[in-house]
Formats: sequence, C-alpha cells, structure tokens
Amino acid sequence: MFNLSNHIAKFISNIAILTFISAIIGGVAFGNVEIPATYTTVSKTEFDITIALTWWIEGIIAFALLLGFAYIVEYLYVISEKLKATENNK
Repeated sequence: MFNLSNHIAKFISNIAILTFISAIIGGVAFGNVEIPATYTTVSKTEFDITIALTWWIEGIIAFALLLGFAYIVEYLYVISEKLKATENNK
C-alpha cells in the first residue's frame, strides 16, 4: 500500500493501519453510552461524541507516529543498501 520494500517497515505500517481501524471501531463502540434507568424511565443508550472523538483523535495520532516510524525504518534500509552497493564497487 505504501510501497515499502523492507519487511519491518511493512509490518509497522500494517500495525499503523490496524491501529487506525481499531480506533474507529473503538470510538463507535465506546461512544455508545448507557443512560441508567430511573423510576420513571427505562435505560437507553446514546452516542457521546466527545468519547468517540477522543478515540478517533488518539487513533490518528498513533497512526501518524507509527507510519512515520515505518518510513524512518524504510529510509534507513535504503541508505544501508546504497552504502553496501558503494562498498562493493570499490
């Protein structure tokens, strides 16, 4: 998906995508809060946008950090391969 050639970088980017998807699902799941029953009403569930936004924003931040780390690993791998190629040409 991100055109990475290093296996570790691919693994970290897949974890980043999984983190992002699970944050979306977690925001929807934990955003549904139950309003407790009183003497006159029955319990019901409502969607709390602040809880969902917290999950979504944390997911975006974790996604960005993990993806950035994956690209750092990828660039270090590319630099290492170029250095190996120049050493072999000497």
